[in-house]
Amino acid sequence: GLGTYALASVYATFILASMFLPPLVIYKLRTKTTMILVISGYVAQFHPTFWTLVPAAAYLGVCGANLWAASSAYITRVRKD
Repeated sequence: GLGTYALASVYATFILASMFLPPLVIYKLRTKTTMILVISGYVAQFHPTFWTLVPAAAYLGVCGANLWAASSAYITRVRKD
């Protein structure tokens, strides 16, 4: 049902966004700003209907891809300092 569509949307957009977006977003916004802004993807799922949950899940997939890349880059940079 709805949960299956939402999970498919999360993981499909996560895979696609992971391939292309993180280098561009992190370069433009820097790591800490990226992490702060993409946390909104985890808050966006507020009303569980098909027309709100599936787009929010897609947004979460994009945000999740950027969050993982930005947090990894930030930890690497902090470790080097």
